[in-house]
Parts: sequence; C-alpha cells; structure tokens
Amino acid sequence: MNAVTIKLRLHAVMIASTLVCQFAHAYSQKIIKWIDNHGVTHYGDKPPMPDEISNQSSVLNKHGVIIKKTIIEKEKATTSAKEGKQSADQKRYDRALLSSYTSIEEIELARKRNVRIDKLALEDLQQRRKRILESTEQFDKITLQKIEAQIHKQQTVIDNINQRYENDKKRFNELTAKNNQ
Repeated sequence: MNAVTIKLRLHAVMIASTLVCQFAHAYSQKIIKWIDNHGVTHYGDKPPMPDEISNQSSVLNKHGVIIKKTIIEKEKATTSAKEGKQSADQKRYDRALLSSYTSIEEIELARKRNVRIDKLALEDLQQRRKRILESTEQFDKITLQKIEAQIHKQQTVIDNINQRYENDKKRFNELTAKNNQ
C-alpha cells in the first residue's frame, strides 16, 4: 500500500466517523411539539419562546410518544421572560455606570457637559423670540409659534437629560453603598 491509498482510507474513515457521530447525536435528541397562537402545530428540537406558544407543549421520544406534557400559563411565562431580560439589562447598565464614573462629582460634570449645547440652543431660540417680539414691524404669528414650540421641545430635552443624570446619581449611590457594606 502506498501513501496515497493510506491517506484516502484515513480520509474516508474520518468522514464516516463524523457522519456516524452526527447521526447518533441527531437521533438521540428529543422532539418538542407545540401549538402556536394561531392553532398551528409545530415540531422542533428547541423549545419555543413563551410568546410563540398558545398554552401547551409536549416532549416526544424518538418513536413519537409523548413523554412529557406541559401546560403553560402564558402570562407567567411572558412575564418571567421579560423580567429576565430587564434584569440582564439592569445588570449591564449597572456595570457600565460603575465603570464609567468613580464619583457623583464625575456624573455631575458629565451632565453639565451634555446639557451645555442644549442650553446654548435654548438661549438662541429665546433671543430669536425676543427679537421678534421687540420688532416694530408686524411679526409673523406662525414663526413665533414655531419658535415657541422649539423652545418647549428644547426645554424638554434638557429636562430629560437632567432627569437621566439624577437617576444615574441615585443608582450610583445605591450600587456604591452595596459594595461598601
């Protein structure tokens, strides 16, 4: 036997063993059957998301016999899935908050930096409104209304930024108090 023949046989053995392993793995998995919200029956190897299920699912063995049946209370399943996501989001937010700031003073400096441009834009709008009102000519009411709306919108943006940073400071205090205990 030459080297090429040995390589070909080894290659064939490796392919055959890979296929056997994949077939054995696929054959050993359970089959899950569920009915969606529209009454359509589905089969798969992964459990469905809670919002995809109407109220029940079953686990079948390789012969199609039901070995486990579950009745799902949709509200509880959906609520627990949402709570899990919110909890993960909150943990991620907390880590980012703690890694971004080392003190309340840093949070306050960041707030001032972020609100500075918006305050300048607000002051500009207020000056424009003042010039229109002080002009001796008849001013355009529609232009004045647009500027008033922009002033209101800009003030809302500033208020939202301030509120976000106040929430950050409060949460930072909570987290650092926990860590210091």
